[in-house]
Amino acid sequence: MANGDDADHPQCGAAGRRDRVAALLELAAADEAAGFKAALEAAGGAELADEVELWRRGQSTPYEPRTPLMVAASCGSAAVVGLLLGLGRAVDVNRRPGVDGATALHCAASGGAPNAAAVVSTLLAAGADPAVPDAAGRVPADVIAAPASRAELESLLGRARRRASLPKKEFPADPTLPDMRSRAYASDEFRMFTFKVQPCARTYAHDWTECPFVHPGENARRRDPRRHAYTAVPCASFRRHDGGGCCPRGDTCDFAHGVFESWLHPSQYRTRMCREGAACV
Repeated sequence: MANGDDADHPQCGAAGRRDRVAALLELAAADEAAGFKAALEAAGGAELADEVELWRRGQSTPYEPRTPLMVAASCGSAAVVGLLLGLGRAVDVNRRPGVDGATALHCAASGGAPNAAAVVSTLLAAGADPAVPDAAGRVPADVIAAPASRAELESLLGRARRRASLPKKEFPADPTLPDMRSRAYASDEFRMFTFKVQPCARTYAHDWTECPFVHPGENARRRDPRRHAYTAVPCASFRRHDGGGCCPRGDTCDFAHGVFESWLHPSQYRTRMCREGAACV
């Protein structure tokens, strides 16, 4: 009966799918290979192995779209990394689903895990490309964060590139706009209808990955749910192309393009129990 109910109510099915992917991310972070394998099999084999869900490693870091492989690589979960890579083409080792443009190799290099070098070596053997840059133009060698393993990681990834220091033009802050961390941007109304929907009006240099407004060429762009009649159910065509805007129906599509459109949809927003409890910010 449960499967039938999900078919009749696709938003419930989508929420259940996100819960299963979120559980896989937690198992990947803990390197619970047996539990991860069991959860995959319960979900229908490798179907969810390369799915994307929002995840963050700690309260000081922002949520980013991540695959199980990226989470496992970040946390040094060697057993889960090996399990996922053993699935072959079901998992894209060079996938870049997040706004930050990071790959699993970036996650492994920047995660700071004691066994980061072993995880990086495994990823490279599976075809991970150390020359792929993130959204800031950094290759994995540029984001190494494990001092004890730096020499070994540099032998695998190459040395960090020396960037030419160009003079940075400073722009005065616009006093008519709140600071990007202002509580004015934390309201439910703002998150559902303005976050990554309204174009950014700032005329000064800033980190657009931390800005709540949308910027030209940004994959995190959302359609305004008040103007476009789409549901919270993820679009299969958009998901297959890593959120690259390849859905043939474009803005007329009836389904959500990316995790932000799905999670922040008015029918879905604040409908799931937070795992962080009183510690949530």
